Amino acid sequence: MILSLHRFHYDFFMVRFPTARLIFTDTDSLYYFVETEDLEKTLYEDPQRDNWLDYSDYPEGHPYRNQKNRMVIGMFKCETRGTSILEIVGLRPKMYSYIFKDENPTKPLKEKIRIKGISRAAAKTLHHQMYCEQLGEAKENYLTNRRIGSNLHQIYSISVYSALNCLIILFLYIIIYLPFSLYIFALLYIYIFYYERLINAPFARLIINAFSSKMEYTRLPLAINK
Repeated sequence: MILSLHRFHYDFFMVRFPTARLIFTDTDSLYYFVETEDLEKTLYEDPQRDNWLDYSDYPEGHPYRNQKNRMVIGMFKCETRGTSILEIVGLRPKMYSYIFKDENPTKPLKEKIRIKGISRAAAKTLHHQMYCEQLGEAKENYLTNRRIGSNLHQIYSISVYSALNCLIILFLYIIIYLPFSLYIFALLYIYIFYYERLINAPFARLIINAFSSKMEYTRLPLAINK
């Protein structure tokens, strides 16, 4: 696949659009910034089109819909099916968002969110505007990511919480298990360094989950460094 991307970029796309800029890549995708009057028309009318492009998933009635390269390995498709990407924000690898026009011009804009390691259900709580805000002003963001895991052939559900919630678990562990002398020291340490976060933590939900399910945590990479 890497060789196919390399060949498409240098042997086809950059030959036709030498001023195009490759913004970023995904596993099997290339995202370009191209200044041209009609990109779709230029590509469709290219004599080498059938050697590189697949138009089979374009909507019914679209003038460029073509089934010739349907299911052919190595062909490249337009992810928005012929509509224009209006804005794109890339924060980190495998973490980007963009908005594009719907095939029906009367409908609102669509958005696609990409964030590796996060379930689809959790990713639905994210929106393109959040990516824009993060790009303008970097800050930490947290969400709960639920998934199914296994250990020694035993399947169980996991709620992957932010580092803040796991700090509360540590707090409960200190209360139950530590000797009284270390207990006082640990509480003072948490109070001094984490007071603001603790007072905003969802205590009730966390305590319920602490006794009802197996837990682990991860700190989500929604913050970027300037």
